[in-house]
Amino acid sequence: MKKIIYSFGDSIVAGHVYSKGFVDEVADKLHLNHKKYAKNGAAVLKFPIMGGQILEQVKQANKKMPDAIVFDGGINDAEFLAKNPHVSIKNYSDKKMENQTFEKEFENLVQTMQEKWPNTPVVYVAVHKMGSREASIQETLHDVEKKICQKYHVHVVDLYADSDLDTNNKAMQKAYSFDELNDKGMPGENGSGTHPNWRAVEKFYVPLVSKKIEEIL
Repeated sequence: MKKIIYSFGDSIVAGHVYSKGFVDEVADKLHLNHKKYAKNGAAVLKFPIMGGQILEQVKQANKKMPDAIVFDGGINDAEFLAKNPHVSIKNYSDKKMENQTFEKEFENLVQTMQEKWPNTPVVYVAVHKMGSREASIQETLHDVEKKICQKYHVHVVDLYADSDLDTNNKAMQKAYSFDELNDKGMPGENGSGTHPNWRAVEKFYVPLVSKKIEEIL
């Protein structure tokens, strides 16, 4: 029987406007079953957004124990935090946010996964550096994510620190990101820098994520 992985997160996992994301490709490569719960627009924090909170994906997912869990997060949070500087990442937040902080919500997300599926290895994918998000916020969120993952023994695949994909570089933004599908129905080019196109998925995401999944399975 094939092993199964569950995936959670935002459009980077979901695939944006394409039907497949990088976890789908990893599952195909490693001959794994894959149940994807990720939604476009989802975030770690709870605020009015199209995709809702990633925590809700976890709560609604099948209780059956998967062999591994893969998730991402923080991309839509970074955009929200840039527009709402009164909301703290690490210390306190405005009462309108019900005293949420990114750090507290990220920790709660990890704890909820581990409580629902004890003994299942969890892999957090820190996505690439994005020219479409404020650099200082990305850096701070990355530090928080790494700290919480270390605390709870979550495996980390760190595209942010360990890959060359950086869409602050305009040439990379053009070559490796997309917003819309091309005339062949595949992820195109010339994107905003947020969503990796299929070339980026295969070159940067799949090798690192596949290696980690193979190690833990």
